[in-house]
Amino acid sequence: MGLRMIEPWENPRSDMYWFRRRIPTNLVGFMGRKELKFSLKTKDWDEAVLLCNEENLKLERMWHEHLHGRTHTELK
Repeated sequence: MGLRMIEPWENPRSDMYWFRRRIPTNLVGFMGRKELKFSLKTKDWDEAVLLCNEENLKLERMWHEHLHGRTHTELK
């Protein structure tokens, strides 16, 4: 599973940007849902892109650790 770049989603009800991502099928049981979404608490596009990328990287790391049974610090 490679790192997937995603963009913030603008919630039309609040004009705030949100992190929104589908959960891969093989991780739905681990995550307990099919989609993850939450507010990035900003209306600024540039800030939202940075926050979205940071949150996506955290999620990818968590999935990698779950699937491979080791942390990224153990890989060094």
